[in-house]
Amino acid sequence: MDSINTQINLVTPWLWYLIRSAGILAFSFLWLALFLGLAIRNPILKKIIEPIYSVGFHCFLAFMAGFWVLVHIITLYLDKQFPLSLADIFIPWHVRVSFVDTSFLACGIIAFYLIIILIGSSYLRKYYKRWMWRIMHYLSPFAFIFVVIHGFFNGTDMKNIYISAIFISSSVILLALYASNLLFALVKKIKPAKRDDQVGN
Repeated sequence: MDSINTQINLVTPWLWYLIRSAGILAFSFLWLALFLGLAIRNPILKKIIEPIYSVGFHCFLAFMAGFWVLVHIITLYLDKQFPLSLADIFIPWHVRVSFVDTSFLACGIIAFYLIIILIGSSYLRKYYKRWMWRIMHYLSPFAFIFVVIHGFFNGTDMKNIYISAIFISSSVILLALYASNLLFALVKKIKPAKRDDQVGN
């Protein structure tokens, strides 16, 4: 991280600003897509979200997240301050440079592939069975966790207290929403089981 900042301090081209902006926009669109997808299934938030929710809008937000991830990747490759090969950018743990942590970069690469799978499965969902689509969408929390790890540890903007505070708090909100949905689903399964036991007795 310090070596990256040292190089940036020497010269700050517009491309570097675009890399950072694209990363922030990708995170923002991904967060919105996941938030809507979770909120529409949450008994407390469903009534609030339902009037503005549509599958098309949800897919559009995911598509925009993927688009800005691609911009992030392409501009990173084009930036000659940080010489990375295509293999470094697309193959996890391939990179051998001092200015970026290999594992945290790998998290970003894995997240990219998971996001592509999620976007592709959403737009092509009419061509296969719904249960297959649902299984693929269980990848979304893993994609988000990898994005958070990559962004927090590799993102130079995390040194900005305001950006890091927004990044962390929004991540906590989404993870809490995941947890609450799991809890509601668990309660929903337990209640019928108890009712069946009572009927049987």
